[in-house]
Amino acid sequence: MRLGLYILASIILMVAVGIFVYTINPSDFSYNLMGIQILLPIAVWITIPMFILMVASLVHMMFYGTKNFFKFRKWESDSDSLNNALYWSILNEPKPQRFNLPKLKETANILQVSNIKVKGTVDGVSEKLQSALNIINEIDKGECIDFKDKKLAHILSKNNPLVIKNQINCLKKDENFIEEVLQSKDKYSDTIFEKALKQFAKTTTFTKAIKYSK
Repeated sequence: MRLGLYILASIILMVAVGIFVYTINPSDFSYNLMGIQILLPIAVWITIPMFILMVASLVHMMFYGTKNFFKFRKWESDSDSLNNALYWSILNEPKPQRFNLPKLKETANILQVSNIKVKGTVDGVSEKLQSALNIINEIDKGECIDFKDKKLAHILSKNNPLVIKNQINCLKKDENFIEEVLQSKDKYSDTIFEKALKQFAKTTTFTKAIKYSK
């Protein structure tokens, strides 16, 4: 029940009970509290415990409501962290993530050192995970992905299997990329450099190709 509705319902109930009691017995009752004489209608005395109970229940609900709110925030934060962990594991670049809930942390921490291979299609995943799946699907189809457009160029390592597979696709599709690899050997894995060199050698003279093998 919403807090405002609970307060309204409680007030209506107290008023109804007070009116009912007053119609039956409109007389007053006097009570001595620490030397102070308090004289109130019996109907008011009846509703005082109801009011105290309402206040106590409100405090109780607010306490646990606040507690549940912060717990929900932790779940929400951990959900984002789990989403990020899955994203990087799908891209074969697992990264450490921070989890607040101990139980989830015990399970999800394995993603920091794991790669995920997805078989088949998956529906109903987050937009971020779908973007990772789309990248893999395009690479598997032989497409050459520009990781700069995906803001991943400086994040994925040169020895990442997806990066290597994508670069192999690029070697097949773009002759300029072949020379780019040969001119910037340190930026690419040994596997890609060797493939680029072999492919370059097929279309050029041996003398021109040998200078890139050093």
